[in-house]
Amino acid sequence: MIKHEEGSTLVEAMMAIVVLVLGVIGTFTTFDGIQRLGNLGEKKQSATRFVQSEAEQMRNMGWANLKLSSAPGQFSDTRGTVLGSAYAPPNGISQNLVVSSTPASCTSTTCVNPGPEAWTYGTASGYVYRYVTSSQDSLCGSACPAGGTDHLRITVAVTINGPNAPKYALVTSSIVVDPTAAPSNATQNSNPVASTGGSSIGSATGSTYYFTDAPEGQTYAAPAASHATHGTVGASGVPDQLRLDAPSAPVSLSPTALSYSTDVPPRSDGGLGLTASASCSGTTATTSHRWVTPVLNATAAVTATGNASLSIPTSLLDADATNGSPGRLCVRIYDAAVNGSNNVSSSTLLGSYAYQLDAWPETTELISFPFRYLPTGTTTGLAAGRRLMVEIASDSGSSVGLALVYDHPNFPASIQLETQ
Repeated sequence: MIKHEEGSTLVEAMMAIVVLVLGVIGTFTTFDGIQRLGNLGEKKQSATRFVQSEAEQMRNMGWANLKLSSAPGQFSDTRGTVLGSAYAPPNGISQNLVVSSTPASCTSTTCVNPGPEAWTYGTASGYVYRYVTSSQDSLCGSACPAGGTDHLRITVAVTINGPNAPKYALVTSSIVVDPTAAPSNATQNSNPVASTGGSSIGSATGSTYYFTDAPEGQTYAAPAASHATHGTVGASGVPDQLRLDAPSAPVSLSPTALSYSTDVPPRSDGGLGLTASASCSGTTATTSHRWVTPVLNATAAVTATGNASLSIPTSLLDADATNGSPGRLCVRIYDAAVNGSNNVSSSTLLGSYAYQLDAWPETTELISFPFRYLPTGTTTGLAAGRRLMVEIASDSGSSVGLALVYDHPNFPASIQLETQ
């Protein structure tokens, strides 16, 4: 009886050791998998920040300098497609490449190097490719050159090296408008803000505010879950925050934003879906959305110059994502005050602007344009304790609805508002 028990104990001990060894191996395998996922997420974040900084540098080169120093080679892969003299980003529309007619005169500040160029940012490295294409928009006003270029699309694609790297290139596109051109439906001025830089809004103080999904009065945190549209308009509406800090990375490291309007679902990149209203006069949560800045100055008056610039990733809603669908984005700027319940206690409409394209992006693209919301040559005073409030809507005369993507490090939507 004792020998039998000793034999059983020995077998059990051996089995326990085997189970323990397998458990340790499994644990190390799990840790290795977690480490690989962590490395992948870290590289994606580094690449995302690099591609954003590259796009911003291209925009800051100015309209006249947005041309390639040489034509890129022909290809078709995850960076998009170059066919002949045209380029199309992944799932995007093909447009003619803009290449300098005098490449010998190009410098690093007067032309865009198409690459490939090696890059390193944080823990990631790879190669960067740059593209500039042109388009004429039939809805641009008389200020646009006949038969010429009304807006440019700049695209940056990066590949990432290493065993723990994404298989696909990271690609971002941004639409840049001619600072002297005006859409024919501009509601206040014949021209938006003229700027030799193409992106600056003037020499006075211009603050950049980032759009968030956080209602005013709450402690800001990166969005944690999809939800129905926030009620930001009307007597009970609480506007969302405009913040001076760029959006923070979500805990999930998801490459796309959450849905901020499950009742009007945006496209696969997430964000806010807005159905359209007649003449952009939406009064419901799903037809109009508002954001407010912090108090501009608690103790002294501030002068708003009327100069502004909007930069926001956008696309048509799924229901309207058909080739050639137009879109019209309306922006209203208010002088506003918020009460203790974070409702808008008083507001005065300062001005508005409408931007329209005859082919609004079907997949998420960044549109950037300067504009004025005050009549040319005028300014307005904002009393101490006041804020600027931004309202965005879509016009049913052009499309049924638009999706706006923001509050995510891959989609840092922002508005510049110039004050003195």
